[in-house]
Amino acid sequence: MRDPQSRDEKRARAAVEGRVAFVAAALFLAGALVVVIDRVGAPARLVTVLSPVIVMGGLVVLGFLAQAIRVFNFYAAGRLMPQKYVGLAMAGLAAALIPPMLPPGPPGGVHAAMLAGLVVGLGMAGFLSGPMLRKSGAFSLPDLFGMRFESSAMRAASAVTVAIACGLVALAGFDGAIRSLQEALGLAAGPVAVVVGFLVFTIVAPGGLSGSAWGAAISAFVLSLALLLPLAILSATGSPLPAPVIGRADLWAEAVARMSIWNPPVKASLLQFSATAAAVALGIAAMAPLLSPMIASRSTRSKGRAGVMALGWFVVLASAMAVGMAISALALDALVVGQRADALPTFLYVASDKGLVTICGHAAAAPRAATLLCSGAENYSGLMGLENVWASGRFLPTGLPELGRFSLAISGLVNAGYLAIALALAAAGVQTCATALAHDLLFATRQGRALASRRLAAGRFIMVALSLGMVYLASTAPQAPQNLLALAILLSAAIIAPLLLLSAWSRATASDAALALGASACAVVTTIAFAWRDGGFQMEIIASGALAGFFVAIGAGFISSLRRKESETRPGRIFVEGLLYGDGEIMGADRGA
Repeated sequence: MRDPQSRDEKRARAAVEGRVAFVAAALFLAGALVVVIDRVGAPARLVTVLSPVIVMGGLVVLGFLAQAIRVFNFYAAGRLMPQKYVGLAMAGLAAALIPPMLPPGPPGGVHAAMLAGLVVGLGMAGFLSGPMLRKSGAFSLPDLFGMRFESSAMRAASAVTVAIACGLVALAGFDGAIRSLQEALGLAAGPVAVVVGFLVFTIVAPGGLSGSAWGAAISAFVLSLALLLPLAILSATGSPLPAPVIGRADLWAEAVARMSIWNPPVKASLLQFSATAAAVALGIAAMAPLLSPMIASRSTRSKGRAGVMALGWFVVLASAMAVGMAISALALDALVVGQRADALPTFLYVASDKGLVTICGHAAAAPRAATLLCSGAENYSGLMGLENVWASGRFLPTGLPELGRFSLAISGLVNAGYLAIALALAAAGVQTCATALAHDLLFATRQGRALASRRLAAGRFIMVALSLGMVYLASTAPQAPQNLLALAILLSAAIIAPLLLLSAWSRATASDAALALGASACAVVTTIAFAWRDGGFQMEIIASGALAGFFVAIGAGFISSLRRKESETRPGRIFVEGLLYGDGEIMGADRGA
């Protein structure tokens, strides 16, 4: 006899996947339409704006289609997301963290170590912390800590910490979305911030985690097209790719040497490199927005599939981004060297006005300004040389279409790709922050007495407040995204990661976890006080403080737990055995829904 619940679940799963497939197909067809419009000679402004507008519309439609009226669907997306899409969503969210890590990036930052830590941390999230969170049946990290240690105080303290870290991540994604949308629309930061706030709210508010997780998967799909299509076009036309394995290694070495001149790498010892990479890896592995798609995962047993998909697809995206930057570096030299300062392509003056490119050491918004600035430069002889131009690491990925002389449709697609992942990161940050505050801080202790409608209303109200708060901050007091991510990594590595590890230690009790949390919080406060210099956080100090907080918390929690009696550790042992060896969902599938 067939299980009616199983049939209902299959119908719900098919409905969700059908809506997502519809949005993906619509985006693909709309992109093809943009190419056709470009070929028939439509105005350049229209062609470059269409792709970002289409992507924004697709994400908004997906958010409304994911509307949830049950707590279980709002906070866990109904556990209907296949593993491959979970991995794709995690890869897209991780890719959104790359642009803030590019040079010039955080002051004193070791960029290669940060990117290495991002890869290792994503692997840890895909194979360790993410599956652990999913198998517990929790709706969030504070939910897991509260149930594991049976402490409302622990749940509240961890909820506040996670909410702060998620808010920082959301604000970093918000900043990236504003930059991309400004490139497309050419408007001031204030109106664009309002548009981005509306977009983020409409992505997450109707469906909660469903809109956030599926939106991240769609955004990763859009970014994949934006990064891989230009490379495919170059390969098809016979142009060599500057890449170590699939292209010409000599061109790759030349491009890397050129980018190193523009942004000299910070010299670091092996110990500094390892410490920075380890701190970033721990922070990424415990970063709630990055782990959120795992909560929506359909299965608790096939944990390896999502991790393999996340890590594999992220490597593809990061590699395509690196090759695109190398092409941009070589193309920039070809366009600039040997030209007069007033005869450069127009888009370079626009980029220089935004601080992304300097001409003779200055920002030149027009040809005449470039001529005046270069005339006083000692190393300018009438024609531009290699030493007369500098490009930011943030300009090279998005500047590929213009530098490579691609069509306007490709330019719009690349902009749309970076806009999509930035919106996805902001949406994931808002969703996880609202979950920590609404579900874990307000209603966790009275799930049985709180109406589902009130719990949903509280979550959506907090999302409104977060969206409005980000609009206000972006308009009046914009913050560098690298500083925001540095703080989020510090909080996640020093406080959340030790609690995750202690959750899998059967002897740990609520008192041990509280001791660990207090010790790591002191380390975080001390690190913030010493790391802020010259308007930014020194990444080496952030990394050292994160590792110190992690090991101090783990040491305090483990040592304290060793003095516990066997009777005190029995609840923890039962929980951990169920978490590691049970069938999953040890906390229940739909608590208080």
